[in-house]
Amino acid sequence: MKETEKTLQKTLRSFRTPQVDVLGLDARTTLQTLLAYPFQLIRLGAYWNRIEPEPGVFHIDELDWQIDAAERAGKHIVLCVGPLKTFSYPEFFVPAHHLRRPFPERTLIKPSAYPSLLTAATAFITRLVERYKHRKGIVAWQLEHEAVDPLGVEHTW
Repeated sequence: MKETEKTLQKTLRSFRTPQVDVLGLDARTTLQTLLAYPFQLIRLGAYWNRIEPEPGVFHIDELDWQIDAAERAGKHIVLCVGPLKTFSYPEFFVPAHHLRRPFPERTLIKPSAYPSLLTAATAFITRLVERYKHRKGIVAWQLEHEAVDPLGVEHTW
């Protein structure tokens, strides 16, 4: 194997369901096509607003089949569990029932200003980790440590 091929296999690929939707592509076909390429690591996102579209509703089947497909393809998975910020742009995927108004732009958001959001976000992460903690394909969890950093909170984009 050439050195270039070895390097390509070690690179990370990301699968962004919101982007696939915007492009009008079929998510399953697109992911299967991506997984056929020679790389080892794929990043999948648990987009909170897609998984919990309304109070008490938890649609996890989309993420389940993505993890299943990646594991069948022999890929290692970095699972981005958000919850407020997940890779893609714009980056914020908070369900409307947890955040009635957008965060103010160019303002540092403190957890004490949104205690119910902090509680809901923590519960969301806990639920995901509990569900997937025994999956062999998941080698890392991505959680934004500056989830409400004022950079990237442009709601006017």
